Amino acid sequence: MKRLFIFFMSLMFVMCLAGCDNVNKDDFESFINVNKTNVKVGETIKITASIKNNSNKSIKIKANHTDVQKIEDIIMIGVFTEFENHDFIVNSKGGTLKSFKFKKNTLLEKELEYKVTSLNNLEIEAQFCFYIKNELIIIKSDIINIIVEN
Repeated sequence: MKRLFIFFMSLMFVMCLAGCDNVNKDDFESFINVNKTNVKVGETIKITASIKNNSNKSIKIKANHTDVQKIEDIIMIGVFTEFENHDFIVNSKGGTLKSFKFKKNTLLEKELEYKVTSLNNLEIEAQFCFYIKNELIIIKSDIINIIVEN
């Protein structure tokens, strides 16, 4: 009985050590910035979205779709009209997903220039999407409202 107890305690100890390696959404910090929030039709907005790995270790991530060529492609920037659903639709070609190393304390950044073509107010949001092991991680940024003036 004593051996069985020691065996189960050892097994629980090993499981605790294996579980300490988990990474979750709280290990990442997302940012989104625009150069101006009041614009006129015809002006261009410069949007910058970034994500930082705040964990104390480098993390092996896998892309969530096959169109990813470099690690910065996990960042998707959406420009939506006011009150529109914020759906990030990815059309993947199929095939193997690329793996990358997201180094500790590293900031990944992606920029987009968007020309305003209508009088509809806009909402800007970024989504960061990738796999860690077999778990899909989706992190959304804050929403920035853009007012389009006459």
